[in-house]
Amino acid sequence: MQGVVSVGSDVAARAGAEMFARGGNAVDAAVAAVFAMTVADLANTSIGGRRHVLVSRPDGGVAALDGPDRIMDGSGCERNVAHLRGLGSTLTRADFADYRPLDGEVVRFNYRDWECCTIGRQGHGYALAATFGILDRFEVASMEPADRWITLALAQAIAHRGREKDESFPRDTCLSRERSMPQRTSCVRSDRRLTTT
Repeated sequence: MQGVVSVGSDVAARAGAEMFARGGNAVDAAVAAVFAMTVADLANTSIGGRRHVLVSRPDGGVAALDGPDRIMDGSGCERNVAHLRGLGSTLTRADFADYRPLDGEVVRFNYRDWECCTIGRQGHGYALAATFGILDRFEVASMEPADRWITLALAQAIAHRGREKDESFPRDTCLSRERSMPQRTSCVRSDRRLTTT
């Protein structure tokens, strides 16, 4: 069995990879990674926390889910609502009870020979696609480590610049090389080995 585990924590990625190594399937690896994330990234992966999930189906389709499947209830919910209301929130227990996860938007883009999929607006997917579009114009693998990290950081900063405006464009426009790459890469110094394609 081959597989890839992509999460926001090295510890959680290793937990999922170990599950594959022990003969587990993708669901086993995902569960192991999520359990590890509840310790490694409590703010984003916990009871009542937020999550983004991408599922690749055997037919090649990709589905996305944005948000928890339910928010805690009972006395824990009451304490949270009381705390939030004390801070000026207008949320009620009913708001938590009525919450349902959203179908996430799937963003597909190409980076060199790879087809990549990620969560759309909810998970900064357009900024990620723009970051990879910028990096595609560089020979990142051949850079010295310091140059590589600086280039990665600059690409992310440039990709996030004006993100709110970018999100209002139709998806195809947001992801087009012509729109997002040439003027943005001009902000990176030429000695970062910018290539023209």
